[in-house]
Formats: sequence, structure tokens, C-alpha cells
Amino acid sequence: MKHTTRPGRLAIGGTICLAALLLASCGGATEDGGTRAAPPTTAATESGPLAPKPLPERVTLKVGLGAKTASFAPVYVAKALGEFEKENLDVQITEMGPQEIILLVTQGELDIAQQSYTAGSFNVLAGQPDQKWIFPGSGQREGSSHGFWINKKLLGDDGQLQATDFKGVKIYTSGGKPTVASSYLWKYIQTLPGADQVTLDELQFESLAVSEIAVAVKNGAALVGQVITPFQQALVGDACCQFLDGAYELTPGFGYTLGSTMKEKGDDAARAFVRAMARTTRTYLQGDFLKDNAEVRAALSQSLEMADDQLAKLPSPYFDAEFPLQESVVEVQKYFRQIPDTLKYDTDFTVEQMFDSTYIQDVLAGK
Repeated sequence: MKHTTRPGRLAIGGTICLAALLLASCGGATEDGGTRAAPPTTAATESGPLAPKPLPERVTLKVGLGAKTASFAPVYVAKALGEFEKENLDVQITEMGPQEIILLVTQGELDIAQQSYTAGSFNVLAGQPDQKWIFPGSGQREGSSHGFWINKKLLGDDGQLQATDFKGVKIYTSGGKPTVASSYLWKYIQTLPGADQVTLDELQFESLAVSEIAVAVKNGAALVGQVITPFQQALVGDACCQFLDGAYELTPGFGYTLGSTMKEKGDDAARAFVRAMARTTRTYLQGDFLKDNAEVRAALSQSLEMADDQLAKLPSPYFDAEFPLQESVVEVQKYFRQIPDTLKYDTDFTVEQMFDSTYIQDVLAGK
């Protein structure tokens, strides 16, 4: 399996694709001098390995998502534009908090769950080893303001940020301290002046719904918060707050897992779901799709209950069309081990124990 890497910026210049060759693959140069293949056309995804393979009998899948956000666009767009329907899937989407997702997964109430890389989801995996991550989530593009924001009250009189400024300060994330996002912030704090004077125990992480964190940071209820798309729009341009550039990884912090109920519904149903997600990603969710694709905006506008013009102003999440699973996330277990009584298993998971790439491999091979 490939490791997820930061999306490179396309270099200016290079060979221009002629209009007559638009159906052929025309790549763009990347920062490292390599090339990135252009995303497949709709025709390619409808007739190639990702072409729909309708199940002989209709299957209902209950899918749990952590919020209404464009980060989950493959699910929303696949449902709205009929990609699940082409597979003879009835996908029922429910939004809920991350802790509720974990609870319903363990109770067998969800067939497929969007799960962040948290200690809670790792503990579920320890008890139910078949519930591995099978499909990647979204990353962020260079220049994104999706990540950690601070209220400027956190800054000292000189306006400079110190590691000690975070001591005892309320920090809101979607899941408190034992999350991959919190590990990003801790890693960032360790790069600041005075890092040797701060311990992880002195950081006051708390959990709050992602839709409420931006407001809390803005009004000073918390001085630091994990603010994800689209909620950072409430802070962009406001003198109250500042984005912490470099405090958040661009790679995905979540993925999709199968619930225990999928054993009964079968691998064909799981492959049908993954195939529809992959086809949707390649067909609709490449480039700056929120700005450039009115059809996608219309689908998301209804699903996210957000006006079209507001969606068009948001930065588009990054969806890797090769679907690499975030293998490097196994390292976050070292961070979780620093938090007492957090992980309920003794030996860290390997990549193979956390991720199952066979579904992606199968659908890309036309199975």
C-alpha cells in the first residue's frame, strides 16, 4: 500500500493538452519534478474497472458520519448523484458525534462508519479486529485554513506565541486529548520557544461538537480549537483570531470502517460501496470542485444545508484518486501511550492490523 503524501502544487507551464486529446491522459508536473495523471473522465469511470456492478438484490447500508461537512463529500455526492443507486445500494446517512459512532459500531447499529484515528476507535478495533479502515478520508490542500485556530488573547504582550502559552488553556477538539488532531497540536507546540517547559499533562484538551468550536474560539470560551471546513469561515478575516499555520497535517485524519453487520451483508456489498465511493471521487471530486463544479455544489448544498454561493467560497478538500490508506497513522499510538489509561490493549497495532486495502485493490482491478 502507498503512503498518503501531501498533494503537490502543480507547476506552471509544461505541455498543454490539446482539446482533441482531452479524452487521453494529460498529466501535470509536481513539485518534485514528477507527473500527476489527470483524473479519469466520467466515461472512463463508467466503462473501466470502476464501472457499476449492480448487486442482484438491493442492499441497505446504514452509514454514520461525524458531521455535515464537505470532508465527507464522496458519501453525500454518491448518494445525491445516484452512484450508490447504480450499485443497487440504498445508503442511509446519519450524522452523529464521534463517540456515538463508536458506540453504534460496537452495538452493530451501523454498517459503515466514518471514524477518525482516535484512541476510542483503536480500542474498538482491539475488541473487534475485523473493523479495519478500508477507504481513506480527505486531506487538505496547501494553504488550507482547516486546522487549529487561536483567539489572540492567547498571545503575550509581544504578540509572539510561546509553548508555555498553552499551559492550562482550554483546547477544544472533536474528541478531546486522545485524537490524531491533538497529536498534531502537541507536535507543533514542541517546536515553539519554551517547549521544554511544557508537558502533555499540562494541556487541557476538551471535546466539543465540530460545529460549535469556531464560535467558542471566537468568543473566548476556548483560546484554542480544532476548526474544520466549513466552520473556519466564521473566523477567516476576523481580527479576533489567528490560524496556526503548520499545526495541522494535510494528510487524512479519518477513514471509513466496516461494522460487524457487513459479515452478513457480504463482501460484494462492501465492494459495491467502495466502488461507488471511488468512482465518485474520480468523476466529481478532483481539482477545485467546490468552485468549478455546479453539479457537485448543488448536491452538497442540499446535503450540508448550505447555500451554493457559500460552498463556492470554501476550499475544496483533497481526495487522492489513487486511494492510499493512511498507514503512517500507526505512529499516533506512541502519542496515545503518553496519556494514562487511554489505550486498552498492550501491543501497538501494525499497519496490517489497522488497514485492509483488499476492497480498494479489488475494485481498481475490476472485481
